[in-house]
Amino acid sequence: MKVKLSLLLVIVSLAFACSKEDETEGLGLYDSISEQNFVGKIVPDENGYWLVTRSTPSKTLNYYAANSINFVDGLTYFTNEKTVSKSSIGYIYDAETYNNALATSTSNQILSYDRSLQNKVIKTANTSETYKLMDKDASGKVWVLSSKSIFSLSGDVIAFPNNITAIDFEAAKDGSFWIASSDTVYQVKKLSSIKIPISQITGAANSVPTIYSLKIDKNDNIWINTSIKLYKFGEKAWSEEKITTFTADNFKTIPFLDIDSNGNLWMAEKHYQAFTNLHRFDGTAWKSFKLDPQIDTWINDIETAAPGYIWIATNNGLRRLNIN
Repeated sequence: MKVKLSLLLVIVSLAFACSKEDETEGLGLYDSISEQNFVGKIVPDENGYWLVTRSTPSKTLNYYAANSINFVDGLTYFTNEKTVSKSSIGYIYDAETYNNALATSTSNQILSYDRSLQNKVIKTANTSETYKLMDKDASGKVWVLSSKSIFSLSGDVIAFPNNITAIDFEAAKDGSFWIASSDTVYQVKKLSSIKIPISQITGAANSVPTIYSLKIDKNDNIWINTSIKLYKFGEKAWSEEKITTFTADNFKTIPFLDIDSNGNLWMAEKHYQAFTNLHRFDGTAWKSFKLDPQIDTWINDIETAAPGYIWIATNNGLRRLNIN
C-alpha cells in the first residue's frame, strides 16, 4: 500500500539494502512523513489512521512526559484518498476509537471527533475530578482512568480514588485493569485492588528502577520495561524476559514498549542517543529488526500499516518501515 497523503504531507522514501547480523534483520524501506514535527499517538480505524500531533515538541521527551508540560496538540486523520488536519485543538491526554469516531481525553472532558474533525462533548468531569488515560477492552468498550474512578463511556463505574501519576492504563481480558506509575504497578478489579512496587517485581529491594511502560499482549500477559530489563507477568508470577539479540551495557536502554493492533509486542532499543533496533514478540517468539538509518529522536508509538509494514510515531514525524 502506498499512502497518498495531501500536498501538505511530504513523503521522503529512502531505499537501502537488507542486511543480516546476529539474527537481526535489516528494514528495507524507510518513509518519513514530515508535515508534523511530532506524532505522539497512532490510532487505526477500519478506513485509515488518526494521529495526535504537535508542532513544537521537544525531540527528547516521550509523549506522556511532553504532555506534562501542557503543549497544545492537533489531530490528523488520513486514508489512501484524503487527509484532514487541525494543528491546534487543545491538550490531548489520550485517544481511542469510539462509535466510528475518535474519543479524546483532556483533564476535564471527553470529546468525540468525527472524520472531518468536528467535535462534541461526551462527558465533563466534576470539579474535583481529573481525567487521565484511556483504553479499549476486548469487547470494544472504551474505559477512562480518572482521579476518582475507572469508568466506561457506556456508563460502567469502578470506584478507584487515587492520586497516581499514571504512565499507562490497560484493560485485561479477565475484566481487571492494570495501571503503571514510574515505580509501582496496580491491578484493579471491581471490588479490590493490588499495589505492586517495582522492587517486588525485580526482586531487588535496594534498587528502584524506573518503569517506562506497561502493556498487555494478545495472550493477556502483562509486560513492563525498565531502563535495561523487561518483565512479564504470566501464570501468577513476574519473571524477567531475556532477548538473545539485546545485551545491556552502559549505553543501551529499552525505553519503549508497545502493542500494535494485531496484538504483537514491540520493544525499541536505544543505544546512547539513537534508537538502533526493534524487537517484536508475536505471542510465540521474538524477532529483531535493525533500524538503518537509526532514529535519533524519541519513538512514541508503533502501529501496523499494510501487510509487511509498520508505522512509527516519533518526535520528528511519522515513519513507515518495511519489515518483510
